[in-house]
Amino acid sequence: MDTYNNSGITGTVTFIEQVGKDAITVRLQADGMKKDTIYLSHLHEGAPGNLIDTYIYFDNLQTSTGSITRDETWNRSYDEAIKSTTCFTMHTPEFFSNDTIGYVLAGGTGANGK
Repeated sequence: MDTYNNSGITGTVTFIEQVGKDAITVRLQADGMKKDTIYLSHLHEGAPGNLIDTYIYFDNLQTSTGSITRDETWNRSYDEAIKSTTCFTMHTPEFFSNDTIGYVLAGGTGANGK
């Protein structure tokens, strides 16, 4: 993931295979978040700044320590997920925007990943 707008937030998004299931775990790990602040965070179809659909909402994403690890289930096979043209975006509510102006952390996942 890339840090946006001098937020100081760093992180990763990882697709984890669930053996024998047609679903994966999407794991977000982030550091440098403001304490007790809700961050609007999503897995989207598309690329940062060019979002199409939303697949996962990381609801009520906040931390009292500045760091967080959150797992969400996505009903896609691992092979589908790594071939997907998806991205992750994180914003603070006061700067919510579907373009990079509002991002604090974002990056490509699946086939869009680095």
